[in-house]
Amino acid sequence: MRLFPDTEPQPDIVLLRPPEARYWQLKAGPADALLVVEVSDTSYRFDRQVKVPIYARAGIPEVWIVDLTREVVEVFREPDGRSYASVQRLERGAIVSPAALRDAAIVVAEILPPLPG
Repeated sequence: MRLFPDTEPQPDIVLLRPPEARYWQLKAGPADALLVVEVSDTSYRFDRQVKVPIYARAGIPEVWIVDLTREVVEVFREPDGRSYASVQRLERGAIVSPAALRDAAIVVAEILPPLPG
């Protein structure tokens, strides 16, 4: 996904606007992204301090960081140019829905590694 002429981050998951066929010939850009997901363990600091501000600057409407180390999902919404106006930190028992798919309820525990034992 190309955000700026010199910036092509490689998110772990991107939910793009349909139809899928239009991306066969053209690279997706910021206006095409509905949700970007970064899965972080050792990359958390880079994802949070570098990538999230880049996504905000590009106007990506929603970014999730699935933080495997702390076992939470951080949800960033409402980009304001440098950061996101809305930031939530959701733990295992929470349910989250992408803003673009409000009917898609996802239990945070189901996208985190299973608990030991």
